[in-house]
Amino acid sequence: MQKETIDRALSFVNSCRCPPDAAGLTGYGYSSPDGPGFARTAAAVTSLQVCGDYRPQSLKGGLDFLLAGRKAGQDTEAEADHYTYGHYYAAQAMFQASRHPNFSRYWSNWYPSITQELISKQIKTGPECGSFQLPGDLRKICKCLL
Repeated sequence: MQKETIDRALSFVNSCRCPPDAAGLTGYGYSSPDGPGFARTAAAVTSLQVCGDYRPQSLKGGLDFLLAGRKAGQDTEAEADHYTYGHYYAAQAMFQASRHPNFSRYWSNWYPSITQELISKQIKTGPECGSFQLPGDLRKICKCLL
């Protein structure tokens, strides 16, 4: 892919970065810097990473927004319709971040809690054993398995 294309993608994602909130957290909006949300921020941070932007000033605010949102329950309550979508991208963002020396703690803070949560949502017996008790369709279940 041409560098110009990657640069335009990075520019768009960065244009959706919201100003820091009172706690200094920086989430991302859908197509503008308004209404930061868990799933949108997870997708944005992952997008930055896969486009090669691992600069601390680009990632830290979004990663911290995700951790704070998870602790506050925003990953399940405020965006229930986007639970698996958000966690699909958040897991990638946290794992990718952990490979960078400045962000090694993120995966170790993320993985244990989301693993336990997903295991608790698995059906334990019967013909659907191993599947997940999540509202919605098969796509949501597949995202959990990834």
